[in-house]
Amino acid sequence: MPREHMPEQHNGHRRRFSRREREHDWQSTARDALGRLSKMDVPDVIRKNPYPALAIVGAAGLLVGITVGSRLVRMIVGSIGMYAISEVGKRYAAQAFENMEMMYEDEEPIIETD
Repeated sequence: MPREHMPEQHNGHRRRFSRREREHDWQSTARDALGRLSKMDVPDVIRKNPYPALAIVGAAGLLVGITVGSRLVRMIVGSIGMYAISEVGKRYAAQAFENMEMMYEDEEPIIETD
């Protein structure tokens, strides 16, 4: 990670980034990576460096093979995936519920009199 993204230290303590600063940092890193990858000529890089490219592909294949072949790893990956999906669903539902409450707070209650 580049030096400019490291948190400043004051009296031996790291400064905590706000959510907006973390998102900006992540987005700038993703933008930098996309810019570098879009400029890269992948077939030319593979021709110039066949052994490192083969090592990367082999490692990726090994990881996929271990994941698919191991029941324990499949269970862990599945559990993490289901946990992530449930957390996203909870947050989406909570946000939708808050928006619905705000929408109804603006309206005056209708009281029927006979």
